[in-house]
Amino acid sequence: MDAGPRQGRRPAVEREFAQFYKETPRYVFSDTLQTVPEGLTIVRRKDAVSVVTRLKQEIDGTLQLGGPELATSLPDLIDEFWVYAFPVIVGGGKPYLPVREELPSPACRPSRSPTPTAATSSPSAPT
Repeated sequence: MDAGPRQGRRPAVEREFAQFYKETPRYVFSDTLQTVPEGLTIVRRKDAVSVVTRLKQEIDGTLQLGGPELATSLPDLIDEFWVYAFPVIVGGGKPYLPVREELPSPACRPSRSPTPTAATSSPSAPT
């Protein structure tokens, strides 16, 4: 993420965010991309489970991931699901969760957050 010559004119909060963003490790899970921009790491499907397992052990904090295929390939490693609905008038897409498959998670309950489309799944959640 090149800030360019305008970096000095940006507000301090933007400069601070840009620095933090550049220092945060970012991974792209893809079997089709051959290259990614500087600062990103490509993870292939065959390595996804081992990479996410390693990151969960190494990182003290939150890991976030997105995308229907990635989420459904790692259900045993995901502690919490936050599903956001973005209504569309026309279109379609891949289901977020596997169709006709039961997730191995022991509990799935609606969130008490103000966002009615959010749901969480956690091993410690009451059923």
